[in-house]
Amino acid sequence: MLVQCNNSSGILLGCLQLGNFFFCLEEVRVWSSVIIFYGVVVWDPGLILAQIVYFQCLYYVTLSFFLAILIGTHVSRMILVYFFDLITIITSTFTGWCVIASFILTSISGTVYMLYVIERAKKYFDFSVTLYIVHSFICIGYGGWLSSITWWIVNGIEITVMALLGKYLSICNFSIEVKRKNEKRKISVHMNLL
Repeated sequence: MLVQCNNSSGILLGCLQLGNFFFCLEEVRVWSSVIIFYGVVVWDPGLILAQIVYFQCLYYVTLSFFLAILIGTHVSRMILVYFFDLITIITSTFTGWCVIASFILTSISGTVYMLYVIERAKKYFDFSVTLYIVHSFICIGYGGWLSSITWWIVNGIEITVMALLGKYLSICNFSIEVKRKNEKRKISVHMNLL
């Protein structure tokens, strides 16, 4: 028999009662009167949309930070052209290379954001592509059709870096968590033996 019980922190737990014994399972969520165990994917469009918007905002805040550092001293005014117009992503000027570096550094920073905003390695590629599709539509609306090959190459590099590096960092983070859990188990087993 599956029963619901709350632990001391108020988190709902699933406990399996077999006779006089209770086996508490991991955290569960109650959604539409159905108990769903932690780790099972739940379709939550509101959460997905909020993550997309939040991730997009973090992307532009980070991009503005890197643009201010790298090209802020070389141009007279920081304007939206550096964010959304493809004429600034060129390899023939120093400012163009600084804009390219800003975009690539922003994609590297985005991998760290994905660890905390998205938290699931399966979704990293989807969120990376969604970020750049939205960015592409904003660029088309601001500066017209994206006909520069340099713009496409830089954005392709950004998607690749963000998705693959994010996946790698997620795997490293997961392996660290597994090692910590194993160390805690070894310590608790050792303490029980004493």
